Amino acid sequence: ECGRCDSGMIYPRHINRLKCHPCGDEKMPEHTCPECKQPSLEVLGYGTERLEETLSSHFSDTPIIRIDRDTTRRKKAFGEHLKQINSGEPCIIVGTQMLAKGHDFSNLAMVGILDTDAGLLSLDFRATEHLAQLLIQVSGRAGRSGDQGEVVIQTRYPDHPIFNYVLSSRYTQFASQLLKQRSSALLPPFSHQALLCANAKNKQMAEDFLREAAGLLKSIQIDVVEIWGPVANIIEKKSDYYYFNLYLQSNDRKALHQMLSTFNEHIDTLKLKNKVRWYLDIDPIE
Repeated sequence: ECGRCDSGMIYPRHINRLKCHPCGDEKMPEHTCPECKQPSLEVLGYGTERLEETLSSHFSDTPIIRIDRDTTRRKKAFGEHLKQINSGEPCIIVGTQMLAKGHDFSNLAMVGILDTDAGLLSLDFRATEHLAQLLIQVSGRAGRSGDQGEVVIQTRYPDHPIFNYVLSSRYTQFASQLLKQRSSALLPPFSHQALLCANAKNKQMAEDFLREAAGLLKSIQIDVVEIWGPVANIIEKKSDYYYFNLYLQSNDRKALHQMLSTFNEHIDTLKLKNKVRWYLDIDPIE
């Protein structure tokens, strides 16, 4: 793990360093396990670089074009990749979600979508919505030249309803089912949310600030607004800062805004206001 974040480091082989994407920290890879001291460490996982290597071993005569954050960092690199892809010569493209939107690959015959289960198991209630949109966008890249395209999806849950809806081009019906679920659970758009986020290098201080803020919000006494937390962020520690959230939800937008307006009028009464970094997110989308 990264020493500054609650995040695992990745190993880009071309730089021979461990790298943390959230904070950018880098360090040399260790040759022995820091816990048991055994010299038997293995590189695990299937990022775009590992996928490129695997494909190269099976398709040695076909160029593999990898498009991700690392390969497009250099100026004009992305344009050079697109020029090669659109040249008409056979190639295999390996990329992240940045390829899903805004690019027309007219000769693309087959699309493979890997690791879709992350969208099925996410804590974000919008995750399946975003996954369905991504599947439609990416699969729509295949077969644009007139020949029938082929789409292969990797999942451990092939019987999940989302695949039936997407493969049969029934996104509207899928969206209707999602809306029914959100209505039952009183989630947006059938309720309204606000998120008070705080972070500090002192973990206790960030949490205590939100407890202090929660006490102020509850003293306003608007019963139709629910207050949850504080709770740690999904990635609690990033770049040596600890992140905590306080959630507010109501099916009455006017009442929610009234509470936040009153909170803002009395914000100076919070003793820890200037000791942490904080912000208020209305209608959060992440």
